[in-house]
Amino acid sequence: MKNIINELWHGNIIPQEDSRTNSKEMKELLGYMARHHEDLEKTFTDEQKEIFKKFHDCWDEYVSLAEAAIFEYAFPAEDDGDCTTAITCSVCGTITTPAKDSHTGGTATCTEKAVCTVCSTAYGAIDANNHIDENTDHTCDRECGKTDIGTHADSAEDNDHVCDYGCGATLEDHEGGNATCTYGKLCDICGFEYDTTKAPDNHASENYTYTDNGDGTHTKKHECGVVINEAETHIFVDGKCDCGAYEITIGTVSVTPWATVVACDNQRMWEQGDSFTLHLFNQDDPTKTKVHTVTYDGEKWSMPTS
Repeated sequence: MKNIINELWHGNIIPQEDSRTNSKEMKELLGYMARHHEDLEKTFTDEQKEIFKKFHDCWDEYVSLAEAAIFEYAFPAEDDGDCTTAITCSVCGTITTPAKDSHTGGTATCTEKAVCTVCSTAYGAIDANNHIDENTDHTCDRECGKTDIGTHADSAEDNDHVCDYGCGATLEDHEGGNATCTYGKLCDICGFEYDTTKAPDNHASENYTYTDNGDGTHTKKHECGVVINEAETHIFVDGKCDCGAYEITIGTVSVTPWATVVACDNQRMWEQGDSFTLHLFNQDDPTKTKVHTVTYDGEKWSMPTS
């Protein structure tokens, strides 16, 4: 029996070509097929006969492959499920699939070996250092139960007081910082405003706005909206105050008993109609003063002389 199967496997026996094994019905069918085939070829041209011959060759090859597949299905090869072991025919012993040199793929963990991606066989050794912690709670999800996986710390990159590994634990409280008029306490570590209570009187920043009062003073207001000084004397830098006022240089000439005042602007071009308040003092009696408005007419200043 085994010899017959071997002959079938190697194609030495072709049952459909051996009429001795055919039934009466099969023999009659073969006769019809031969006659029809002969009649059909009589109608062909030489070119058509050549095409028909090629069709027969392809059909014979297809049938041969189909029969081989059926044979393999009926007589499966011996496979132990290990890709490093060759697969052989269970009938004739022919190697149908060569053995691989080694298993491949997969990743070993602290409790399990790697699994081959070819044959699904576990191979190699476990990796005692490869723990699985999918919920990032620093404890291995496998049976080993290791409880100090990952670094339980907060890096200097974000300084958010929360463990960077992913467990979500708060490692330390916010601390430090002084509340001001614009914000509450800012943590010295992460900069977060952990206490929003403000200190209205603590104007820590130097962010002020200045509004010229037109009388030699200006109103100084902090960015929080609080007025720091309603009448602060102008502070000129290069002839101009932060409120926008320009510095006027005053010179005096002795004209008894009153001083005559000459005025000029260090920064801007005066225009017709510009004016400023002029304060005169008596040189004999400094307690006596006069106040005049000096006006520019486009060419010269109109100033009092008495």
